Amino acid sequence: MARNIFALLVGSMAIFITVFCSSNVNADEYPKVNVGGLIAGQYVYDQTKNKLPSNEWKFSYARMQVSGKLSDNLNGLVQFKAKSGTPSLSVAYINLNYFPNTEIRIGRIKSPFGIEILGHPLKIPTINFSNASKAIWPGCDMGAKVTYKHEDVTGIITCQNGNPVVLVDDNNGKDICGKLIVTPVEGLDVGSSCYIGGYAGAFELATNRYGVEANYKNGPLWLRGEFLGAKNEQIRDTVTSRGYYAVTAYRFLPQVEAVARYDAYDPNADTDNNEKTNITVGLNYYLLLEGWNRISLNYEIRNDKANAWTGNLLTVQTQILF
Repeated sequence: MARNIFALLVGSMAIFITVFCSSNVNADEYPKVNVGGLIAGQYVYDQTKNKLPSNEWKFSYARMQVSGKLSDNLNGLVQFKAKSGTPSLSVAYINLNYFPNTEIRIGRIKSPFGIEILGHPLKIPTINFSNASKAIWPGCDMGAKVTYKHEDVTGIITCQNGNPVVLVDDNNGKDICGKLIVTPVEGLDVGSSCYIGGYAGAFELATNRYGVEANYKNGPLWLRGEFLGAKNEQIRDTVTSRGYYAVTAYRFLPQVEAVARYDAYDPNADTDNNEKTNITVGLNYYLLLEGWNRISLNYEIRNDKANAWTGNLLTVQTQILF
């Protein structure tokens, strides 16, 4: 049933775009509609003991999106992703740009927390996200976001339902997420994030998060790092988790880039012997001189104190964006 609905939606959009494009000769006229997407396929070899399958071919990302612009001040986007063979909504929002240096976004949006997952999933140096980012990032949620930019400072604040799993709210509380980014010199961004909220469920337990970040990109050199933390109030106690990573990438040839990352994550700072550390080394070969279309090779040396049988991971990924 879901596939039929998705096919009907895609077909309807295709018909609309065909009619629209044929009837709008002047490209400067509104509305404007753009269709895009991304595909990333992987081969993964996992050396974890007794893992089945230990190696497999799979899609890591398969998404399509339609964006539209009705005027200089009004635009929107809808993006779908394929998850376990079933299409689902990734993000969908309306942008209002009626005030100087200010954008208001309403819909299902990414929580403006951190830097690694907040950006495009295929526009990072490595193939996979760090353990800390995956565990602590709040996710996508229904809400409203206000972004204000003034010279070298960007401030973002959102008010969200606090229930990223589904599109409906189930309590009277709202979560607040804020982010501040400063660019002290060209190529360097320094930022901090804070997330204050409650669990979207019967107990409405607090799930607060915080983070600091730095991103430097100049010529062939790319440096990035984050420190992230979270406090989750559970029924009996409060669990504090924290983690960090540092990654460097250097394009030593026009289409070849070397990558290295160290990341560490502690899911419970008050408990011993449960830390996870990863060392990732790899190469990126860019299929075109410009853009993010590339073939990537990553080898992750993994150490999980809570699961001694966890093995290293080899991943080869081909990705295209259109």
